[in-house]
Amino acid sequence: MSQQVMHWSIPLLNKKREDLGLNHVKLGTFSIKELDKFSDIHKLRQKLESVSGRGWCCTTDRVISIKDGNWPQESYILSAECVDGHTSYQLRFLQGKWSLITIEYDPAGTEHLIWTHQLQEIPEHRGSSHHLIYEVAWKPITSDSVAGAGVWSPWLSRLASITQNSQ
Repeated sequence: MSQQVMHWSIPLLNKKREDLGLNHVKLGTFSIKELDKFSDIHKLRQKLESVSGRGWCCTTDRVISIKDGNWPQESYILSAECVDGHTSYQLRFLQGKWSLITIEYDPAGTEHLIWTHQLQEIPEHRGSSHHLIYEVAWKPITSDSVAGAGVWSPWLSRLASITQNSQ
């Protein structure tokens, strides 16, 4: 999206977020950097050796937390999400193949309105105050060139962090 369309909303959002109760909304830009596909689990595991950070992994028998690249070696991976700074990874198994998507977040960008959501705990941490923090990027699908308004739609979500609150 062009800077011209968003220019009026940047100062408004930055100044009025707290006044309007929109602390969970910010501006930024998400971009998909890589889409890797794997049909061989051994090649997938080789790739995952270079993926660090924190997240979760769903295998055929459980959901576990991931920290510093400790990916399960024995279990069959079905899906996973991991975050390392401004880089997020999403892994899905579908129709006999894995897709690994790498998403980059640019906090200086202005292309997306980003809503932050806190979700449930990872099952192995139930009762421990670990929470998944997701960000959902919305982007315009239509635009009114005069006002910079239009119809916005969710475009992409990513695991942004895992919090651990003290009890």
